[in-house]
Amino acid sequence: MWADLILSIPFVYVITLIGLVIGIVINAAVYKLIVFLAKGDATFQQLFSGVLYITVTSLNAFIRMSGPWHAVFANIDLFVIWNLVLTDFLLIKVGRTSPKISWIIVTVCYVLSLIFQYVGTTITINMSLSWG
Repeated sequence: MWADLILSIPFVYVITLIGLVIGIVINAAVYKLIVFLAKGDATFQQLFSGVLYITVTSLNAFIRMSGPWHAVFANIDLFVIWNLVLTDFLLIKVGRTSPKISWIIVTVCYVLSLIFQYVGTTITINMSLSWG
């Protein structure tokens, strides 16, 4: 089914860029909710700016592996760890949350993301295999 789709390279770039922006907006909104629940204060624009900075420092897209472990191993590298540190500082400095709460939130979100990435990739691979 997917092999029949022929998309132009510019179209793929535009869709990828739109997806990236939507992802950054969603990520900033989640951080805004976390900051609100942790009784911190930061504007959406501050968090959006921080998320944008954190996102463009990640090079995990360049790591190539196959299978469901690709998503997991792609997030165990120096740049993802730096991303976590910057996210923690974002929550502490901009969101004005406590360092302990911030590190717990960042760690739990990271572990959950690894689990979801593995499960999501496994499901995607199984669906693509079943579609032939």
